[in-house]
Amino acid sequence: THILNNNNIPPTTPVSEVLPSRTRTMNFRLTVRDNKPNGGGVNFASTTVSSNAGAGPFAVTSQNTATNWTVGTQTVTWNVANTTAAPVSCANVAITFSADGGTTFGTVLAASTPNDGTENITAPAVPTATGRVKVACVGNIFFDINNANINNTGVPAGPATQLSVTGHPSPSTQCVQQTITVTARDVNGNIATSYTGTVHFTSTDGAATLPADYTFTVGDAGVKTFNVTLRTAGSRTITATDTVVGTITGTHSAITVNAVGTPTAGSNSPICSSQTLNLTATTVPGATYSWTGPNGFTSTQQNPSLMGATAAAAGNYAVKAIIGTCESSTSQVTVVVNNTPAAPSITGATAICTNAQLSLSASAGYTGYQWYLGGNPIVFATGQTYTIASAQAGNAGNYTVTGTIAGNCTSPQSGITAVTVAPCAAPTVGSISKPCASTTGGLALTINGTNFQQGATVTLVNVPATVTNVTPTQISITTGARVPTTPAQGNVRVTNPDTQFAQILDGFSYGLRGDANGNGSLTGADAFALNLAIFLGGTQPPTLCNGDANSSGATTGADAFFLNLFIFLGGTAPGP
Repeated sequence: THILNNNNIPPTTPVSEVLPSRTRTMNFRLTVRDNKPNGGGVNFASTTVSSNAGAGPFAVTSQNTATNWTVGTQTVTWNVANTTAAPVSCANVAITFSADGGTTFGTVLAASTPNDGTENITAPAVPTATGRVKVACVGNIFFDINNANINNTGVPAGPATQLSVTGHPSPSTQCVQQTITVTARDVNGNIATSYTGTVHFTSTDGAATLPADYTFTVGDAGVKTFNVTLRTAGSRTITATDTVVGTITGTHSAITVNAVGTPTAGSNSPICSSQTLNLTATTVPGATYSWTGPNGFTSTQQNPSLMGATAAAAGNYAVKAIIGTCESSTSQVTVVVNNTPAAPSITGATAICTNAQLSLSASAGYTGYQWYLGGNPIVFATGQTYTIASAQAGNAGNYTVTGTIAGNCTSPQSGITAVTVAPCAAPTVGSISKPCASTTGGLALTINGTNFQQGATVTLVNVPATVTNVTPTQISITTGARVPTTPAQGNVRVTNPDTQFAQILDGFSYGLRGDANGNGSLTGADAFALNLAIFLGGTQPPTLCNGDANSSGATTGADAFFLNLFIFLGGTAPGP
């Protein structure tokens, strides 16, 4: 029962034997009893069955779906599965036919034929709708039965009364060649193997490529396969008709023909000029491709490339798929080609003192930058300005920079800027344009000297000044405010970025010019104090600024005269 239901693995309930799947030896015994009252007889028989994992499964491979037979030659096939080799050594098989669904196999189709996997047999004159075929090894116990019923008419096929047209896939694609099979059949649907008529083909697709008229031969045995190509999308039919007897006809209907699929166009846009433009199209099975684009661009590749693209390559590119003479709709992609920017230029000092600041600037007009030293990119150096606070010998070398603009287009590297880093001579301070200033700050002064470096700092009496310009021999500054506001005198100090410094000892004073008594205001008491200091040896002013009323750089009788004129006679006020 299991085998006839195409199941070689029986259920677990009730318990039954399972076909072996490995090499093993199985011992079987059959015991019988006559069931005679008052003491019956018992007998048994034993046998041994060996299975081999190197052979099998032995299986019928034909007639495994519903099949129609008429009296005549039919073919039975099976999988030999190494059963001809030792130790199984099955050289021949027997082929039998069952008319009762496999319960009995009373009709011998081949008593002993080579175990080669195929045999042409003559269908028996036994009408049945539940026929089965069994192939069994001669001299052994294994066999197999086909999986489906065979409808055996038991009579020879009659003359053709109709044609069947089958085999064209649906749906299919226009312009793709397919095959159809034309079968001549008798009134009972059996294959009319003796049909020798001529058939003509028509289709609801007026553009279809159909076979020429064909005359069946005896060798065709009523069945012939032809090539056809439907070219118009939609629901189509193909009809075969006998050219003499028009009622012998058949139609393959409801064939859905789809248009050639439209590929989707793509690209690696946006790109920069001189880069490679890569165009892409999705795959349409069986198709070739046709691309068009700016500047007369054409290609038959699915995914063409255009090396060294220029701005002229920008624009719309279209692609279509082609199968035979059929074309798909077009798909477009817009390509943007941005101009590659010119290389930026570099400015900045190139002879740098050890421990001094290295600062290089690239020209403006880019959205991003990358700095290089010796041709190698500097990590995280992506700003317009590249700065090293304390340059060392390892920072010397050839610097270049690239600039990037919108669209991620990067320029070539700039020209080389050679930077040297070495110890520098110590600075010297010769003079300051004015030796004193008000404690409120804001006075513009200049310091003269040598070996000043960019980034130098200045302090006046320990008060930081604002440096506005540096040349090797002069520094421009603005004095800072001193807190507290009491007068003070101290050093003028210039410190280069490499930490070397120079100074004028006691070279600068913070205080109100002419405030000889240092009280923070100009009154007659200051004129009196200055006269005492200059002419009578009294207490000297706190700072040079306090005594130098006329800004001469020294405290003299002229300062007392200058201050007397200002305070008592409305003369010129002391300078800052």
